[in-house]
Amino acid sequence: MRRSLADRLDRLQNSLCTPSVKTEAKKEVSWADGQSAGTSVEPPPPDAPCAHPWQHVLRQMGFAPVDPVSESVWKRSVSYDVFCNHGQYTFHHLAEADVSGLQHLLGHPVSPCDLRFFDTETMGLGSGAGNIVFLYTVGQLLDDEVRFEQYFLADPAAELLFLQHLEGCFGEAAIWVTFNGKSFDLPMIKSRRTMYRLSPLPSRPHLDLLHPLRRIFKSTLPSVSLSFLEEKVLRLERVDDVSGREAPLRYLTFMTDKDVQAVTPVLQHNLMDVASLVVLCAYLADFTSSRAALQTAKESLVLARWYEAWKNVEAAAECYRMARTLDDLDGYALWMESLFHKRQGRWLQSVELWKELSRLQQESVAPLLELAKWAEHVERDLPLALFYAKEAHQRALQQEMSYCRESFLQLPYRVSAHGSNMAAEVSPDFLQEPQSSSPVLRAIVKRMRRIEGKISKQEQREEEDKVDG
Repeated sequence: MRRSLADRLDRLQNSLCTPSVKTEAKKEVSWADGQSAGTSVEPPPPDAPCAHPWQHVLRQMGFAPVDPVSESVWKRSVSYDVFCNHGQYTFHHLAEADVSGLQHLLGHPVSPCDLRFFDTETMGLGSGAGNIVFLYTVGQLLDDEVRFEQYFLADPAAELLFLQHLEGCFGEAAIWVTFNGKSFDLPMIKSRRTMYRLSPLPSRPHLDLLHPLRRIFKSTLPSVSLSFLEEKVLRLERVDDVSGREAPLRYLTFMTDKDVQAVTPVLQHNLMDVASLVVLCAYLADFTSSRAALQTAKESLVLARWYEAWKNVEAAAECYRMARTLDDLDGYALWMESLFHKRQGRWLQSVELWKELSRLQQESVAPLLELAKWAEHVERDLPLALFYAKEAHQRALQQEMSYCRESFLQLPYRVSAHGSNMAAEVSPDFLQEPQSSSPVLRAIVKRMRRIEGKISKQEQREEEDKVDG
């Protein structure tokens, strides 16, 4: 429900006047206690009895039991104002983002309010019966806030109730947004629900951010883990955070000693993971709609390939042109651009790029082969096609000879099973006729012979025409 402007101002004034909250020039999400300026945590029911100290601590953190009788499953709702910062982005950035690229990635209409950001914490990475999900968080973007609902399993015996409440977190139009959820989180949920004979969750569109982000950054970043992307993409540094690897041990400590302080960092870690999904989704929306500044030629190539797949040819061509202006431009980028122009029938641009590549990469065979194909099938210039084919053959032959020499030099250090030196058993012909062992050379030779045959037939026809004339 949209809050009135007066209500929002009252809440902001109260938060700024509270001594326990530090006032900053820029509102930042505080993950130490789950609250900050512009943040609200639904309070527990008044005068709720607490049979154990750990229950009192959970209530102080904003949790309330889902079932007042068993008090085995606990839930809390944490809301942040959409203008709170998470790294270099605000949550409101997603509300204003152009989601047309996300629609192409999903193949489904996308509205920011329909996105459900989901992450779990489990007892391990396996899929056995002993690996349970003990915590999950669902985030969604509302009119003027982003809300996170956390469900915590305090007693594994109540896992059935814990899993049943997941159904109510997603509406009919909801879209899953996870990070590696297709391979881990959702299969884990499905496995546990099957174990309790619960009906499968309804099939919904699922945007796993890991796969597009890995495609963007796999060539430029040493890792595409969530924590690394937070640091390099979101410019977010976690303070006093625990690793996800500690979650199983901390949960076991809680189960053994009922020490809520052991699992509190895991609750905040999971909450921060889901918050990062919100802003990473905003970044991906900006990237796929060309709103984000392209930093490397490799990023431009990724976006160009997506645009071409989405039939946006002009945008793809612009991305290839942008790649030429970036510092990390290499031969691969030029090669991919040449193939793009070839698929579009822009032969002039392709030929210029192939000639440039053949000059820049003196050992490259592929550009010369493409030039030979163009000359043979497009220009119908058979002598020119034969020239390029012979050049390609010469380069391939040199590469094969170099490979044979390197292999031959390594042979003295290898001893056969009978103890004899393998190099002494190698014939000198091993270095003389490499074309017999190379499929590339055989293909080039076959092309040369075909072109020569065409030239011969063409000359015969010309002679016949002269005789008839």
